[in-house]
Amino acid sequence: MSNSFERFKLRNQLMNPSEKNKNVDFIIKGYASTTMISDLDNTVTHLGYVYNKQEKDEGYIYTYYDEPLTIGSCWNVKGLHFLIDEEIIIIKDVSFRKYHAFLCNIETPNGWWYFKKDDYIDVSLRRDSFIKSLAKPLLITPGKPFDYNDKVLIADRAWLIQELDNYTHPGITYYSVTSTTMSKDVIDTRVDTFPVKEQAEEIPFNDAKKYQIIPNYVYELETENGYFRTSCGMLNIVSRSSNLVKFSIPFGVDVVEVEVRQSGEIVTITYTKDGE
Repeated sequence: MSNSFERFKLRNQLMNPSEKNKNVDFIIKGYASTTMISDLDNTVTHLGYVYNKQEKDEGYIYTYYDEPLTIGSCWNVKGLHFLIDEEIIIIKDVSFRKYHAFLCNIETPNGWWYFKKDDYIDVSLRRDSFIKSLAKPLLITPGKPFDYNDKVLIADRAWLIQELDNYTHPGITYYSVTSTTMSKDVIDTRVDTFPVKEQAEEIPFNDAKKYQIIPNYVYELETENGYFRTSCGMLNIVSRSSNLVKFSIPFGVDVVEVEVRQSGEIVTITYTKDGE
C-alpha cells in the first residue's frame, strides 16, 4: 500500500509543474494559431491563438502571459481585424492571457471600429395600439471620439449618439445610437475624414410647449437621491445621477408621466403630443 501511495505522490510531484505550463503550447500549435499584426504599427506582432465561432462577429484571443494586449488595440489576423475590448481574468495558475474581441467592420483613418445593428418589432397594446420598430444599434470604438447628442455618418446613414459607456472597460467606449438626419451641407463637405460628425441641434422650448413630446429630444429634470419613476416602459434613460435625470421619449408615444422628488416632495410631470 505504501509503495502505491509513494508512486501516486511522485507522479503528482512530476506532473504539477508541467500542468501549470502545458496549456501555452496551443498558442503556437494548432489551426487557430497565427501571427497578429498591429493595425497601428505593422512592425509590432504577437503570436496568438484566435478563436471566433462560425458566423459570429466576436471571438477570443489567447497570448503569452508576458505579452499582454492593450484594451482598445486592433489587430490584423489573416486579413480580419479584431478590436480588443476586455481581458478575461482566469483564476488559475496558467501562463497565458485571454481576451474578448469584436470583429471590426468599419475602417477609419485611425484604425478599425465595430458596428452592429439589430432590428425587431414590438407590438404595444395599451390605451392606443401601435407597432414600433425598435432598433438597438451598438457602436464600439477605442477612446471616446463622440459625446451625447453627436450625429455621425456610418455606412452612409446618419445616427444620433444617445448613450455612452467608457468606464466599464477603460480604453473602450460603447455607444447606443438611433437613426436620425444630418445636414446635407455637412455631408457634402466630407473628403477622406470618417465619420462625418455634427452636433445635434438644440430645440428651444417656450413655456407653452415645455411639456410637449419631441421624439428623441433629451429632457433634463432635477431630482433628489436619484428618485425617478415613469409610466412608459420604453422611455430611454440617457443618464441618471443623485440630483439629475436625462431621458428621451421614443416615437409613437402620445402621453408620458414621470415622477421626481423635489424639495422633499414627489412631483408628477406629464408630457403630451401637443404639450397641453
